[in-house]
Amino acid sequence: MSPSAQLTFERRTRTGGRIRLRGQVIATIRRLELRDLKLKPTGKSILDERAGMPLYWRQYAEHGDPERSARYRGEIQVLGQSGTRLQLRIRSSTRSGDMESDFRVSFHLRRADDAIEVRVAARLTVPAGRTWRVTPNPHHGEVTFCTFWPAGAFSPDGTAAKRFDSCLLKPKTGRSRRIPHNHLEGGDKDNLRLKPGDRFAWGVEDENPCLTLLDGGAVEAGLCAYMWDAHFGLRFCRGAEPVDLEGPFERSVSFQIAALSRRTAARWLRESRTRRVGANRDTPVYHGGLHTFQESFRGAALSNPDLWPWQSTVVEGRPDGICLARETTLGYGDPYSLRIDHGAAALSRWEATTLGPAFGEPAFTRGGCLRLTAMVRTDALAGTAWIAIRLHRTGRGSVHSPDDYEIFESPHLGQAPEGWVRLEIKTPPIQPAPDRVHLLLQFKGRGSVWFDNVELSRLPPASHPS
Repeated sequence: MSPSAQLTFERRTRTGGRIRLRGQVIATIRRLELRDLKLKPTGKSILDERAGMPLYWRQYAEHGDPERSARYRGEIQVLGQSGTRLQLRIRSSTRSGDMESDFRVSFHLRRADDAIEVRVAARLTVPAGRTWRVTPNPHHGEVTFCTFWPAGAFSPDGTAAKRFDSCLLKPKTGRSRRIPHNHLEGGDKDNLRLKPGDRFAWGVEDENPCLTLLDGGAVEAGLCAYMWDAHFGLRFCRGAEPVDLEGPFERSVSFQIAALSRRTAARWLRESRTRRVGANRDTPVYHGGLHTFQESFRGAALSNPDLWPWQSTVVEGRPDGICLARETTLGYGDPYSLRIDHGAAALSRWEATTLGPAFGEPAFTRGGCLRLTAMVRTDALAGTAWIAIRLHRTGRGSVHSPDDYEIFESPHLGQAPEGWVRLEIKTPPIQPAPDRVHLLLQFKGRGSVWFDNVELSRLPPASHPS
């Protein structure tokens, strides 16, 4: 190491360590993930400590599978640290070794403004005699080389204000496209194509993270519906079938992460056009209180970070025989409701999954109860309809794993006489308090079901007796 080195790496484990600038920690690597990255020594972290950027290749879907992620047998090697540049090499593989990952990560200090740039050259290899299966992903490239979750884009306990109100895709040539902050699935957030020289940024704060694609051909990115993180990857599947990458096989991508000033990010946004969300504007809005489903995103401010959707999910059955829609001609007291039609036996539901302090709501009360009510109507029903509360208790497993949630269901309603029937579910006292709650409006079988006047009530501990 040169005695004049300003950027240095302090190894802590085989797969982790600290990056220092003149002795000050500006980033950490833990379990092969870059965290706490500061692009200005006196600035805020651009990457959150809780959500690191993987320095390895992985498939987007089910990346916890040891054969879909190169997070095994990892090792960090220092290639050089002198003057204003620190070079690291990070090698790892899937558990079987069918896919190998090689990341060259360089930290550069810009003398002009004392800012840091991070440049990454990522190579994916399938060795000779090996095969690595890639499964399709309709939203962006299946095999990701960068997942970037800016610090402040999400507060897991709701105590901090959300940073960044927009994302921006700025091509090397042509007009930029702005994606305003909203919580709708797909449409404006899926299959964002980048070519070398194109940039993707968040805005507008004093420091705004910006990824520039340097080399590697066409890349397809996707943005989380909640506007938290973006995934940059390569697409290998052209249809609904998986693709086997046969070794010897190799692909490489290089990119840079740097910070934009508030002035530059604001100018880019002013000069951009807004991507349209299309038919998703008719998605019903979730809110506290009674849901009569008059409100959709079509009549709401799409940049409002307090608006969350009711989402439709097909659990079992052929999607071409299933319709989940916001009804505008039949409801309980007005023309609006949520409808599910099954042409053949299936299981689907409407769900609200954004209840709790992480989504701007008040925290749930320890020892309190939850009550969910709804009016339900059926037609030509061969099956059952019901409502349910699905909740995760604080400290009981992962909020991202459905197996760690509890479900409380109402009675199941079969073919009902003409008209509306009231369903209700009430939980026992919940202790510890939940930190995530989901509302489910479910239908299994064949026929049509309408849900209306859906309301969740929080009952304090003193009101436990019925």
